[in-house]
Amino acid sequence: ALLGAALCALLLFLEKRGLESRVVQDKMTGLYTYDYLRMRLEDEWKRSQRLKMPLSIAMTDLDHFKQINDTLGHEVGNQMILRTAAVLRESARGYDVLARYGGDEFVIMLWHTSRTQAEAYRARLRSLYHAMASKLEEPLLKTSSMSVGVASYEPAVNSYDPPDPQRLIERADQDLFQ
Repeated sequence: ALLGAALCALLLFLEKRGLESRVVQDKMTGLYTYDYLRMRLEDEWKRSQRLKMPLSIAMTDLDHFKQINDTLGHEVGNQMILRTAAVLRESARGYDVLARYGGDEFVIMLWHTSRTQAEAYRARLRSLYHAMASKLEEPLLKTSSMSVGVASYEPAVNSYDPPDPQRLIERADQDLFQ
């Protein structure tokens, strides 16, 4: 709570100086930073507990991204990251929080979203990514794919599982590799 209050105070200070976007937005994609998502997740976790509303996390990773970078170059890799960010924006609702985790990984906080709904979101996101990639000329890009892991906190069902927001992220990460 103290860390959250300090971060909010810092963001207000920076906002007054026009610097807030540099702290909360990823420079390349314009999505939120992972640190900002973590702060928002802490707040939403508490709200979710209070209102007994579900909260889900989706974590994405571009499959064989290193091969794209090694074969086609980092500039092409950067373009795929930007295309992926655009797909994420298209897939999400206006109130979901989209963040770049790092490299070719992204995290999406899905408000008021049950496990079943998160799994449907995963299918839709993978389909949107496939539709984008299939329009590209380069065969390696045309056949590229995305892995998506999801995890949910449903306090109306069990308010102790997972026990905290960090475990929710860890479970989405584990699901990503299933």
